[in-house]
Amino acid sequence: MFQWIAGLAYAYVHVSPWSAVIFVGPAIAAQRYFVLYREQARATNELESAVAKLSRVNLSFATALVTALDARDHYTAGHSAARRNLRAAIFCDLRPGTITERAGKGSPIVGFSTTS
Repeated sequence: MFQWIAGLAYAYVHVSPWSAVIFVGPAIAAQRYFVLYREQARATNELESAVAKLSRVNLSFATALVTALDARDHYTAGHSAARRNLRAAIFCDLRPGTITERAGKGSPIVGFSTTS
């Protein structure tokens, strides 16, 4: 750090007073960009936490809605759970690599062909 200050002082005295301006301008700009970077990082962290909270709230709302629908009609009460289980089974069956492993064995899902 001392070498930079000594170099700046030497340039100011022996070259031109403008050397201080030429040095100080970019230094102020670099400091300002660093402050902006820190503010952006803070805002990004706040946004990520807000997105996570919103995701939890959406899941809670959907769960409450499904519970209310199941409680309203006992005839279709298990339909939501059955759909959830079917969706999980389809997801597990469609993971990368499982389609090629199951080729030729037939698909447990009606209307879904493992051969494309």
